[in-house]
Amino acid sequence: MKQTDFKYKNVSIIGAARSGVAVAQLLKSKGANVFISDKDMSEKVTSQIPQFKDLDVAYEFGQHTERVYAADLFVISPGVPSNAQVVLDAMNKGIKVVSEIEIASWFCKAPIVAITGSNGKTTTTTLTGRMFADAGKKHAVAGNIGQAFSSVVSQLDSTSTAVLEV
Repeated sequence: MKQTDFKYKNVSIIGAARSGVAVAQLLKSKGANVFISDKDMSEKVTSQIPQFKDLDVAYEFGQHTERVYAADLFVISPGVPSNAQVVLDAMNKGIKVVSEIEIASWFCKAPIVAITGSNGKTTTTTLTGRMFADAGKKHAVAGNIGQAFSSVVSQLDSTSTAVLEV
């Protein structure tokens, strides 16, 4: 499977909050069959149900059933630890596992400034975005700060810059 070829591919997304919704929209627009699974049942995730229905995306909450493993690819949201049992089980079944940010990067035409570390990521990302704004440069600030990268990637071109907190 080419990184940008998702037509008819089965993709399970683990995590139904902001980035899960954004990557579901992105992958549906690329022709993927999307399934979203979240072991949480809080209002934070169940409030997304209308969006999932609008996207014609299958979903489950409160548990990860066997349905989640019927996938060509697993996409995990930033809040899902890479050592979560569902992720480890997917890897043991030979399913490729990637992050929402990685998926978005596959479709990004803009250069990416990725900011990581233990302390000061949000401040540094905010300041970097402000420098681009003050310089009049087209950019988007996303990632673990504000909006999901998947929700802005289609707005970026080779003349913009993605400023990401990762």
